[in-house]
Amino acid sequence: MNITRHFTNTLRLLAASLLIGSACIAKPLNNKPASDSPAKKKALILVSKGGHCHMMTANIIKDALSDTFDTVMVNPYEVSIMPTDSVKWLSFGYCDGEDFYNALLSNGWIRTINLMAYHLMPSVMHLARHYMQRNMEELLEKEKPDLLISVIHYINYAASKAAEKYKIPFLVTTLDMDLRMWLQDFELSTHPNCIITVPEQSPGLMKQIKKKKIPTTMIHTAGFPLKKEFRVTRDAKTQERIRHEWSLPDNKPIIMLMRGGAGSYNLIDYAKKIMSLDQPAHLLIMAGKNEGLKEKIAQLKPSTNVSFTAVPFTDKVADLMAVSSLLVTAPSPGTCNEAMHSGLPMLIDRSCESVIWEKANLNDFILKHGQAKIFRSNRELKRLVAEHLKQPVERYTVDLPRFDTEIRDVIVPLLFKQQLEQQNDAAIQDAHAAPVA
Repeated sequence: MNITRHFTNTLRLLAASLLIGSACIAKPLNNKPASDSPAKKKALILVSKGGHCHMMTANIIKDALSDTFDTVMVNPYEVSIMPTDSVKWLSFGYCDGEDFYNALLSNGWIRTINLMAYHLMPSVMHLARHYMQRNMEELLEKEKPDLLISVIHYINYAASKAAEKYKIPFLVTTLDMDLRMWLQDFELSTHPNCIITVPEQSPGLMKQIKKKKIPTTMIHTAGFPLKKEFRVTRDAKTQERIRHEWSLPDNKPIIMLMRGGAGSYNLIDYAKKIMSLDQPAHLLIMAGKNEGLKEKIAQLKPSTNVSFTAVPFTDKVADLMAVSSLLVTAPSPGTCNEAMHSGLPMLIDRSCESVIWEKANLNDFILKHGQAKIFRSNRELKRLVAEHLKQPVERYTVDLPRFDTEIRDVIVPLLFKQQLEQQNDAAIQDAHAAPVA
């Protein structure tokens, strides 16, 4: 099976290089002049700064397509494609809706997030779909991309209609096992050259696809996005260097506490409970971009047995996971996917209400592929950590789709179909222009 898949992927990549090269030389798009070397195409990616995974995914796609595409990223919330940002208006420009979402997430206002995400926003976006479509059309007219990619929620119907008007291939890259926000109004889409990538085809996810009347031929399993540094194996010597760089003790197991790039005050509760253990350990408290959380961590005092390091936002998470023996986190697919590829055992917090889409991520992905246990109280967390310190869980490996490769593969049929449409349009124009005998 693996040999067959490898052979198929090789043929796809070969076809992609031939297709892209011949298309750029024979008939450049957007009236770009031909040259001796094939000109790069242009990809436009719709992004968001809400959470951390959207921008991370966009950058991974950018790197994956760098050989054949120049990439432009646009945040629809910042260029007035989405409806007026009421949060920005009410705060007199102090913060916008994405900042507000990040603040709610950091402070644990989960019920408010769920109310907004699944009740308020769908109604607003449905009413504003034609407004968003017109603004998307203006953006496409200005940028003239060869490929449109979305890694965000809500806007995908409007984007598909605009892309259809300009005959631009459209790729929707979803990042959750619950697609309701991603497929808002998508049952109304009629774009013939569109593909939706999903992390995995679970029964619940495919039921949502069927409900939206989306043909399975439009669905492609791509896995979750993963930074390339998580695919690098770190030997004992490298791990020793990492410990030295971060001033981590050699005689204590490392436990990472992390809840996404926005940080979370729940980490303080985790740390206090674990510090009451009578077993030696060192905590990595990942504060992310949360300045308030950093101040709270600074007020903590290490116990007799448990010390800690406060870690601000860093691009060295892969290194720190490599030297850790356990991760305490929320059921976030991004963080948990990184932990699984690092072979890092996990304790997943279910002690409080979580955002609705995390339930599907936990049941259909994290518990299915990762070495994970659930805790429903901080008391249970303390017990599970103590058990792990007495008898550590061994590292493991996972066999999941490689996101960057799958993204390159999925673009091949989109470009091929686009080229056929362009050739057909050219043939029709030539036929109309030909003199009548």
